[in-house]
Amino acid sequence: MKHTRRSFLRSYREATLEIRNKNSDKSFYVKMNDCCQGGMQFAAKESLEPGSAIVIRPTDHKDGVLNGALRDGFPAEVVWCRRLADEEARHFIIGVQFVSPPHAMTHE
Repeated sequence: MKHTRRSFLRSYREATLEIRNKNSDKSFYVKMNDCCQGGMQFAAKESLEPGSAIVIRPTDHKDGVLNGALRDGFPAEVVWCRRLADEEARHFIIGVQFVSPPHAMTHE
């Protein structure tokens, strides 16, 4: 396995987020584990296919996830999805990359 340095500094904190597939109205909730300027990692009960286009929103709009950049929903692409080792938990860890860097959005 090739190890590479991360391009962005990660912020490790938990937050509940709403995720939906870009072409769907169905949404589900996930627990963010960490985030950075380029993407994030979260735990979910649902599996997502790598390459899937999703929209991410905070559940608490007062929560400053990435300094408010996700306030209206932010497009991302699933990079990887792995089932947790605990088979009974049936949870997945998912890594996504933002389609546009959140810092490019204006903060109102």
